[in-house]
Formats: sequence, structure tokens, C-alpha cells
Amino acid sequence: MNPLKRFLALSALLLFSTQPGMAWAQASDVVCDKCVNTSDIALDAITSNRIKNGAVRNADIALDSIGGSRIKNGSLTNADIAPNSISGNRIKNGSKFHQR
Repeated sequence: MNPLKRFLALSALLLFSTQPGMAWAQASDVVCDKCVNTSDIALDAITSNRIKNGAVRNADIALDSIGGSRIKNGSLTNADIAPNSISGNRIKNGSKFHQR
């Protein structure tokens, strides 16, 4: 048998003899000995350019962790503010309101 026919025959044998459950059983006992865990990452090591857009959700942000100094001027709209959540005494004198 020529080498090409032998290769094709062995390839077909391997392809059709693989049992689907077999790979799963072998993968279930894998132990990761070089994995990266939360404790392996230094504080402030992950910057915004390394986070996919839309990846950070409300559940990922601790309560009261984002203050006014961390919000870009002009970025909030009516949709971002809950009804009755801001009273008159919390609005700075001379502030301008821009409705989008």
C-alpha cells in the first residue's frame, strides 16, 4: 500500500473509531497547575484597555464604589437617573441641565 493510501486509511480509522464520551471522561480529571487565580493578579493590574466593552455589569460593581469624581462630565442622561433620586439640595448652583 502506498504511503498516501496508508495515511488516509489510518486517518479514517482514527476519525471513526473515536468515541464521543471518551474525550469528556479524559478531560474531567484535568488539574490546572499553572492557572491564574484572583490572588495571582496585583491590585490595579487590569486596566480598562484589557477589558472587553460591555463586559462589566452592574453585578460586578460594588455598591458606592463609583463616586462623582469617576463619572465623565456630560455622560449621564435622564435614563441613568432614577425618578425622585435627586432632590433640589443635591444640585449645584449654576449647574446646567442638558436633556438628550
